[in-house]
Amino acid sequence: MPKAVDPGLIGILVTALLARWAVAQLAGGDLLSRTWEYEVIAENLLTGNGFAGDGIFLDNTTYRALTLPVYPVFCAAVYWLVGHSSLVAIQLVQTVAVLPAGWFAYSLGSELGGRRAGLLAALGVTLHPALLLFSLRRHALWFDAVMFLFILWATFRARRSVHLSQSVALGLLFGIGLLSRTTIAAFMLLACAWLVWQWRTPRRTSLPHVALIIGIGLLVPAPWLVRNAVVLERPMGFISTSSYNLWVGNNPATTGGAMAPDGTSMYTTAPALAAATRGLGELEQQDIFWDAAVAYIAENPGRTVLNFAKKLRIFLFWSEQTGAWYPAWFRNAYLAFYLLLLGCATVGTYRLVQSGNLPAVVLCGCFVLSVGLVQSIFFVEGRHRWEMESALVILAACALASSRR
Repeated sequence: MPKAVDPGLIGILVTALLARWAVAQLAGGDLLSRTWEYEVIAENLLTGNGFAGDGIFLDNTTYRALTLPVYPVFCAAVYWLVGHSSLVAIQLVQTVAVLPAGWFAYSLGSELGGRRAGLLAALGVTLHPALLLFSLRRHALWFDAVMFLFILWATFRARRSVHLSQSVALGLLFGIGLLSRTTIAAFMLLACAWLVWQWRTPRRTSLPHVALIIGIGLLVPAPWLVRNAVVLERPMGFISTSSYNLWVGNNPATTGGAMAPDGTSMYTTAPALAAATRGLGELEQQDIFWDAAVAYIAENPGRTVLNFAKKLRIFLFWSEQTGAWYPAWFRNAYLAFYLLLLGCATVGTYRLVQSGNLPAVVLCGCFVLSVGLVQSIFFVEGRHRWEMESALVILAACALASSRR
């Protein structure tokens, strides 16, 4: 017979549903209803205009590879079923879709620190301020957070033995993750190295499974790469705005984040560059940003290294601009929450190492830092860490659970 679901976990998931209903009723205005590029693309998909969105630049150039496909297609599917641009429909579907994160956290927490740790991990993940808020907005962050936690859980479960089915499944998960947030690629490589360490089997046995995981992980998004190459008439990768993102974090006025010191777009700090890109097509604009970013890096290698370190610090902590788009109370509440989370996760790390769970700590560390190291090449906003904070929540839950034994 299947194992009964922990009634405590059921209570937590119900609480998560009620909390989202309450926030949807109490929060208003731009906080929940604001749209991003995903909405424009979803509209174009439904009206037969293809995967196209407005550029992020002054002349609103149409971009055909502005972002990755998973979330815009998800939005379009919801609208196709229930009606165009229904925020309530999106909120209902996303609220249900985010609940598996509670189970993944419960499963990991329970295995590392017992039932109490599992319940605390599920509570912390499902009521995490960012995941709670973004599961009610038309933004891909909630999906990335759930998907990345799914991948962390699946990687940890795969450590027990080498199986063809779990290697295929893990490769599929990484492939879907790449179609939503490409920074997961760094964790894919580290996760495979971690599995080889944990399997402790001959290389002739483990390495073919690593090749299978990576191969499937790259095969899943391959049609998207082919589509981009055909539509844009040259190979260009997962999205066409990578060059702009590189320039944002590597230019004379960079702050490490997406905004200039005065709170405006980084684009406004380079009027000559803005003039040079105006009226050009998608790839022509990106070529200009690429050349500018590469020139800055080549001429300022020392400053580039310092900027990278600054962005990594921002990823792990915060910057002056963190939370600039939110009410002051939300920013302050989140920073207090994060400091508490970081402190508890540090204690949890120590206790897990002491109890012989060093491999789990290493995996969680790779999970968080791999994305931070890649993201710091470009630019860093607070939301870029939210997708990985589930690992910190699980470590913190192990600390809080052990303190009550």
